[in-house]
Amino acid sequence: EGCIVTIDAMGTQTKIARTIRDRGAHYVLCVKDNHRNLHDSIIFANLDPRGPLTPASTHESTSTGHGRIEVRRCRVYDAVDRLHNAAAWNDVASFAVVERIRTVGDHTSTERVCYISSLPADAER
Repeated sequence: EGCIVTIDAMGTQTKIARTIRDRGAHYVLCVKDNHRNLHDSIIFANLDPRGPLTPASTHESTSTGHGRIEVRRCRVYDAVDRLHNAAAWNDVASFAVVERIRTVGDHTSTERVCYISSLPADAER
């Protein structure tokens, strides 16, 4: 009760989300290919006929060390009506896309990870 439970993609299950909420906690669940339609609805939310989305909250941070620079950008949206089968996820309130851009020497890589959450949109949190 009162906790925020974070789980990787393997634990992103509707029953787990329901149990977390039933016990008075919040969830942040990673969404990958294990939920293809949900993942695609996050990735393509801006292509919806209703028009592009504006994030409800954004946050960016940069860290350096060990010969690398990493920029992390988080964009959180409260437009859960664009999520595939949103009603199946107990109390889903937001979704997020976290982008990590890592530069080591001359090589730069980008990774994007998607999440759904029962928390309101707050990218810094």
